[in-house]
Amino acid sequence: MSPKELSVFHANIVERFCVLNEIDGRYNSKRDFFHIADLDWTVYGGGMFAIDDAARVIKLHGYSTAYGNFNADRLKDKLQASGQLQGYQIIIDG
Repeated sequence: MSPKELSVFHANIVERFCVLNEIDGRYNSKRDFFHIADLDWTVYGGGMFAIDDAARVIKLHGYSTAYGNFNADRLKDKLQASGQLQGYQIIIDG
């Protein structure tokens, strides 16, 4: 997950993750898809999020034209297990 100010496209998020974790990868010719060279890593879709810290709510919705839909149940479980959003309501719209 990344604020849109840092990563306009989902491919930018994947590239940034790879650079920060020293994982090889490359863009396609249109630069709208970042392919991870390491077969141990897979991107499971994309979408958008909005966080309301005052209300303690995170909303997840949408999809990635490059990577497809995210798995709503899996993402919700991962976010809850991370502890980063403890006490937040996770709403998946769509």
